Amino acid sequence: MATVLYLSMHTGKRLVLPRDEMISKVTRCEKQTFSRTEALDFGTELKKRNLELIIMVDDDDDLEVNRPTCMSAYMVLAFVKPGNTVILHKICVQPKYKSQGLGSKMLEAQIERLRGRGCSKLQLWFDDSNVIARRMYTSIGFRKVSSVPNYYAPGRKGVQMVTYL
Repeated sequence: MATVLYLSMHTGKRLVLPRDEMISKVTRCEKQTFSRTEALDFGTELKKRNLELIIMVDDDDDLEVNRPTCMSAYMVLAFVKPGNTVILHKICVQPKYKSQGLGSKMLEAQIERLRGRGCSKLQLWFDDSNVIARRMYTSIGFRKVSSVPNYYAPGRKGVQMVTYL
């Protein structure tokens, strides 16, 4: 079973939340954001033991009731044993939270956590036409290592990037 972590968007601290409710929110966001061919089936994916789902929660609005429920972003990491490589399988920021640096903040925090766990490399693929993603990954220290034409669909080139931890 995959690990699911909930983190405060404001403090970065871990939160305890109802798993099914938050995974349902991630699933809805996934279906709204990605095409059917690119959306993850979280029912199947979260059965894998080598995955981590990190959910960033905007807990500012609900502090009084101490039950934050507004998911602001999420990422999926896949752990590959040889050489302690980790694959950033997906990162997604809700539209309401875009252009606030949340994706960078979340990714940088996870890079530090992975370093602390002894991981040596983080790699990812993204659609070459996604200029915002390219800018974010490059600013964090990722470097292009390869590209594949028609990786995502005809005419959509995939770019592989890596950063060494």
